[in-house]
Amino acid sequence: MKRKSLRTILTTAVLTVAVLGGSTLTYAEELPVEGETEVTAEQEAAETNEVQTPEAAELENTYVEAETETAPAETTETQEPTASDVIESPEVQEIPEADMADEADAVILQESETTAESEDEEELVGASGAVIDSAGIYVASQDGTGVTAGMVTDVTGSGSLEYRWLAYDIKAETWSTLSDWTLNNEWYHFNPGKYGDYLLQCEVRPVGNEGGAKSDCIGVNHHPNIKGKCQMPYSGEGGGFLIGVESYDNPNNEYSYEMLILDCTLLAQGKDAWIYTTGQCRVDGNAFWTVWQPEYGYYWTLFRVYDRDGNMIDEDCYGFKNVCRISAAGLVDGCGNPIDPEVQRHMEEVGSFEWW
Repeated sequence: MKRKSLRTILTTAVLTVAVLGGSTLTYAEELPVEGETEVTAEQEAAETNEVQTPEAAELENTYVEAETETAPAETTETQEPTASDVIESPEVQEIPEADMADEADAVILQESETTAESEDEEELVGASGAVIDSAGIYVASQDGTGVTAGMVTDVTGSGSLEYRWLAYDIKAETWSTLSDWTLNNEWYHFNPGKYGDYLLQCEVRPVGNEGGAKSDCIGVNHHPNIKGKCQMPYSGEGGGFLIGVESYDNPNNEYSYEMLILDCTLLAQGKDAWIYTTGQCRVDGNAFWTVWQPEYGYYWTLFRVYDRDGNMIDEDCYGFKNVCRISAAGLVDGCGNPIDPEVQRHMEEVGSFEWW
């Protein structure tokens, strides 16, 4: 009766613990073995004594019940998360192996697409198939507003080109960027804003390919007011040369014109070389003329234009030589070639002179 009673108590404890949690169930299932062993030892002791007092039996039952009731509390202290707790927690939620495989494939596919996009960007930006064999600047037009120039390239393969335009002010000795690298910007209109001498440079390269760049540079003499200059033999009294300067306009006839001549022989000798000047003169119209009788030699002619306040707004010069003579038999040009008097008269009437 005692053994049966102890097993009944232990079975009740197992059922109670099973209701409380799965992990406790494992511990409770071990209790019958331990309880049975302890009870058997007590029983053997009782059998050895043959006679068990009521106080001893009551003490035995109290010990077993106390140990059985204490077991769940001890189990709680070492209790691990239950299966239900794991499922409810998103941080440690288990993912089926099939879903994990699909997710891994998705990550690999995304990385492949990202790599492909990066490779496509490199191909568009830096992997141009164009090779520039040669490049040169072509001047389409030049007037008082500036110069319009284009970069002509000889290209092998296909691919977009980008251009950069720069200018160098010879007097100021400074470079400036007119237009930074721009796609298909092969034409540019350069207007310095003031008269002077400049260098216009263009650089061209396949898009993103610095090592494949080519460049060209030209000189630009920018004269926003001087349209042209003239030099020709003069057939009037005293002979000599007819020289002139023409501006694009002369608003209200307020411009002043001046011409000066430099003797290169005197300059080489270290002497005062400015031998001729008209001074500043106002005229009706936009052309100014003078006659000069040079001696044998080499010269520079300087032309200047001033605004109404006397500010010089443009100047230009060119060199000429007087190494030919005007023969007694007729007029000749600066190189000794005869000029027909009728042609000379017609040129003077219509103002059809050769301009530089």
